[in-house]
Amino acid sequence: MTPDAPFSYPFDLSSLSERGGEVSFEIPAAAREAIAVLFEIDGIDAVSAVLRLARESTNEYVVEGSFRANVLQTCIVTLEPVRSSLSGEFTRRYRTVPQSRLRKIASDLEMVAGDDEIETLKGSSLDLAVPVLEELSLAIDPYPRAPGAEFIGGGDDEPQEENPFAVLQKLKGGGKPPETT
Repeated sequence: MTPDAPFSYPFDLSSLSERGGEVSFEIPAAAREAIAVLFEIDGIDAVSAVLRLARESTNEYVVEGSFRANVLQTCIVTLEPVRSSLSGEFTRRYRTVPQSRLRKIASDLEMVAGDDEIETLKGSSLDLAVPVLEELSLAIDPYPRAPGAEFIGGGDDEPQEENPFAVLQKLKGGGKPPETT
């Protein structure tokens, strides 16, 4: 996350043992309020995460995580508050590059940057809040609805667009509209 991010949980991957490790955290209330504003929702009551970190090689790491969150949104139909419990699991792969080697291998980094599966980190610091918040943002329903809320629209009041082939059929004086292949 950026320095002005609502929440950050930095972790030094170089301190990770060969056995790996587990990290868990809860996001405090003030940060949840800022995240709700960032995600354009009404509120976030709770967010917790559990991350399992493993070293795959000298400079490659795997983070397997899960999160739980309770969010508050506005129903798009009734404008009533809608509470949702969200959860998710994810796996992320990282490769570290020492700061001292960045200039020497700039062209290699461009090649690695295209790799969809492994994210390259400049140095050994990883903000563990980033993947959690990314996954949380993806789990939020963009069109929340209250239970039983149903959008009733259209109806007979709206003019229906006429099928272009129906127009041709009228011009021909009946018959079947031409088939398209």
